Amino acid sequence: MNYKITELLMKLYLFAFSMISSMCLFAQVNTLSKPAIDTGELGKWPRVCEPNISPSGGYISYCIDGQPREGRTLIISDSGGFWKREYVGATWCYFSGDDRQAVFLIGDSLHFLMLGKPDKERVIEVRSIQYPSAGRGEWLAYEKKATPGQLVLFNLLEGKETYLKGLSDYMFERSGKALLLKDTLNDRTRLYYLDLNTGLMKKIWTGEPLEKASDYHFDAEGDQIVYTVKGEQGNKQKNSIWYYKRNSDSAELKLRDGDIRIDSDLQIIKNSGFSKDGHWIFFMLQQKPETLKRPGPDAAMVDIWSYRDIQLQPEQLISNKKNNIYRSVLATEGNSFIQLDKGEERLAMLPIQVTGDMVIINRPDSSGKADPIKDLSYPPSYYLMSLKNGSKKLLQKKSLAFKNFYFSPENKWLVYYDEEKRNYFSYNILTGRFLNLTGQLPARFTSDLVMGNSSSHPAVSGVAGWVRDDSSLLLYDNYDLWKIDPAGHRPGLNVTAGYGLMHHVKLRLLDNGSVYSIGDTLLFTGFNTINKYNGFFQQVLASGKQPELLTMGPYTYYKISSQNALDHSFNHGMSPIRASLANYWVVERQSATEAPNYFFTHDFKSYNPLSHLAPQTNFNWLTTELITYKQLDGTMTQGILYKPENFDPSKKYPVIFNYYEQLSHRLYEFLRPEFTRENINIPWFVSQGYLVFTPDIHYKLASLSGRTAGQWACNSIIAAAQTLASLPYVNGQRMGLQGHSFGAEETNYLITHSHLFAAAAEMAGVSDMISSYLTLAPSEDILIEDRERQRIKESGQDRLGVTLWQRPDLYLEASAVLHADRITTPLLIVHNKGDDIVQWRQGVELYLALRRLQKRAWMLQYDEETHEVLKQNNAVDYTIRVTQFFDHYLKGRLPPKWMTNGIPVRLKGLENGYEQDKSGRIP
Repeated sequence: MNYKITELLMKLYLFAFSMISSMCLFAQVNTLSKPAIDTGELGKWPRVCEPNISPSGGYISYCIDGQPREGRTLIISDSGGFWKREYVGATWCYFSGDDRQAVFLIGDSLHFLMLGKPDKERVIEVRSIQYPSAGRGEWLAYEKKATPGQLVLFNLLEGKETYLKGLSDYMFERSGKALLLKDTLNDRTRLYYLDLNTGLMKKIWTGEPLEKASDYHFDAEGDQIVYTVKGEQGNKQKNSIWYYKRNSDSAELKLRDGDIRIDSDLQIIKNSGFSKDGHWIFFMLQQKPETLKRPGPDAAMVDIWSYRDIQLQPEQLISNKKNNIYRSVLATEGNSFIQLDKGEERLAMLPIQVTGDMVIINRPDSSGKADPIKDLSYPPSYYLMSLKNGSKKLLQKKSLAFKNFYFSPENKWLVYYDEEKRNYFSYNILTGRFLNLTGQLPARFTSDLVMGNSSSHPAVSGVAGWVRDDSSLLLYDNYDLWKIDPAGHRPGLNVTAGYGLMHHVKLRLLDNGSVYSIGDTLLFTGFNTINKYNGFFQQVLASGKQPELLTMGPYTYYKISSQNALDHSFNHGMSPIRASLANYWVVERQSATEAPNYFFTHDFKSYNPLSHLAPQTNFNWLTTELITYKQLDGTMTQGILYKPENFDPSKKYPVIFNYYEQLSHRLYEFLRPEFTRENINIPWFVSQGYLVFTPDIHYKLASLSGRTAGQWACNSIIAAAQTLASLPYVNGQRMGLQGHSFGAEETNYLITHSHLFAAAAEMAGVSDMISSYLTLAPSEDILIEDRERQRIKESGQDRLGVTLWQRPDLYLEASAVLHADRITTPLLIVHNKGDDIVQWRQGVELYLALRRLQKRAWMLQYDEETHEVLKQNNAVDYTIRVTQFFDHYLKGRLPPKWMTNGIPVRLKGLENGYEQDKSGRIP
């Protein structure tokens, strides 16, 4: 059957299904005044996006995706909301630097709108358009449809047009200082540099025939350009790196394939741009494919696996592909060249982190013992390398704990974090002196939000910023911000005066990583870990006072990763956008009952609404309640209870538990109705008359605590089920479980250790800890490191902390498949053959066990899907089936025929079995 027809039928079925559900709810609850969400709404709700504010803050623009349906509308208004225009189909908006014009595109039509005036605009049909991404609203460049090959350079402030003919491509420097132009004459590419401050244009490079220039990068100041040229010479590829500096006569050849400084088996592939200070160009070399040796025709093609192999052989194939790329560096002044990745040496930081003439490299130290927890690799030794002459100085021998390297802006200091010592250290580049920066401070700089390896101690976050002249650096503990002297001469200062810890508020700078001066006003986002409120604070640097609360409430404005327990969020919010010339801002606000919308503010205290999306008000939406409860071991935890808007406390509701580590930070995040693709879509199930509860689960290393991850899950989820079952509006006989991935592994464990639950559904979960531990990754064709299976079990999310042979009891206890005979809960398994995270056999093992034990179990497998269900028709299908499954066991509805009769393989894709089985047959 045609997939589009199938999808249409599925949607019609779900629509009818949701209407029946809605009518049933109406019959039972007289207070229902809004319809349940139907499938026509799933994935279709409009959302605000792409906000922009004019340089002086007088005008705002944003888009609404999904308004109209399947379309987009651009909104342009003044910041007070008195003047407003809407344009259907517009894709972006750019403001002039004088706040007088807005420029936007609808299809091929470029519109120039006079702001605050009666409708007055001019329209030009264009083939292409560009503007400086961080400019002052001065320049715009476009190619008219009527005159292809002719570029119009338009000054929005002066209204002046300049025409440039014969050009095939162009690119602005991000701040609007310059424009790089390209044309072709007689098969030769030519590049031009146009200085937009002076109006002078120079031809900086003319290529040979068939040479192509690409990978253009300006430096941070906009004064330098680097690009890669690819060409052929004698049937061999010859690539090169070229460099141009403002006011030079022409571009300079920096390095070409065949240069005696490059190993003969390597070639240039691309450049990565400049270091922060613009003194160095980073680029990559790659091993030439023709230099690889090929076995002879009579060679025995045998894999020889040795216990001495640091990497498994399939993983070596992947590593070989990764490791034949070598990062290298060129000086902009002079002709210095260093291959940074060479042999086993590797650059231990990102090129963008390099601020001066030093880098950190590491090299595995085989004099140590290979660490089985850390990928069977040798602990590396770390070196400080000079980019000027390539000299190296040993910093640390044989350490797996050296992390988070930061050079100070003036390059006087190197700061790093040591996971074993759980502290930050400084290293004086001039004197070579090390200093523990945080060991004596009354605060903990180790993160309390560790998802996976409970035996490691990562930092809360990186360096938050610096004070000018390298006099101090800014570091976060879990709640507050500290100013610390890298030389240790002055005691550390708690910038936020302990406010964060005192009020359970995690404070994080909005302008993270900047360089500040004493007396600067710092702007923070704050997240309260107890009541989950979010808001903004400000603080004068080094004032000694507590931060000023600007706004805080039951909303999500903006949270960064180190404030949340996990990245499993519906919406982190948006970092506020500031006008470039004034202290005006666009802020996004949302809650569980309030769709994300934009607001205008000048002080983060008063907010003027800009957008007014509220699709949830048209349907029986949901509410959230934060519940604090006692776990089985007597400790306290939290969870979110999602209830329908028309909640009736006199009614008994079925409840579904959905979980994955800690999720209570989502209390005031807005959920969008979508088809279920992994974890259940909470708005959909709440609209169908369910309660949904998402508990926090807290884990410790099994080898130290004696509890496996499954036992920690039971500690929280079973206690949550008992707590909710005691509530008068919860039907304790109709409770279900659903989890995905690690949450699915927890589901499998829970149903082998509890009979509380009437139904359970899991997608892509581990069921056999031993086979998962001793099995390679799902496919050699997918770039998954095969060793990862053992690492995840020992030191990753499973947190066993030991090998199988050190504590076989933990592995046996954690394997649901070995306890399948205890299961009484009907189980719906989803596991796809293409799963690239958890082996398909994990689902098959549990299904085969339950089938042999004649227990109620179904397994879904979607072709061409991986760890989740992504294709729309498959997501529609899964939404139907998982809803029908829970409706039968948690609401007592008739089962569908696919549950009672199954679907023979010969009818795959031809019959779906959605129809209710009225024969009385029991699944």
